[in-house]
Amino acid sequence: MGSAKKADSLKILKDCVIFVDVRADDGEEAGSLFVEMLESLGAKILTRVGQTCTHVIFKNGLMSTTSRYRLLREPKPSVVGIAWVVDCVEQRRRVEEAPYLIDLTEVNVAGTNKRRRSMLPKLMSEAFTEPTPTEIDPDEAGGEADVSMDGSQSSITLDDDLTPLERARRRRSMIFGPTA
Repeated sequence: MGSAKKADSLKILKDCVIFVDVRADDGEEAGSLFVEMLESLGAKILTRVGQTCTHVIFKNGLMSTTSRYRLLREPKPSVVGIAWVVDCVEQRRRVEEAPYLIDLTEVNVAGTNKRRRSMLPKLMSEAFTEPTPTEIDPDEAGGEADVSMDGSQSSITLDDDLTPLERARRRRSMIFGPTA
């Protein structure tokens, strides 16, 4: 009886037809993790945005995705962020899309509007970067140097402090185990 309940709970997105366009800040494809998560919840995954699509998972996606989306007739699919997928997995239910909706007219498209720091003169480039802990002189830091080994602070972080992408990666390692 318990296994039937578990099988049903993993099909919580069985009525969803989803296109995933998730990219890292540098434009590299990063959606495969979310595709696996969505498929494990019973969603059907499309390879392109189309009229049968019910959802678009979007983060730093391609210009072609936004162009195809604009050409769709009403009703258009819900465009949501990656946090929606993570929350569906964590809560083991289809969560309301409204808090996760994205307006595709005001999104960052992968590869556009990027400042190339490598093209700036070295002195200017250094002004835009934060010093690493090894670059900070402990005497100048007022005794606030790296204390990671002194045991005064816990190394355990709460999932609430993590980005949705990092939460998804950690969730994947717990669900699917280590990857080879």
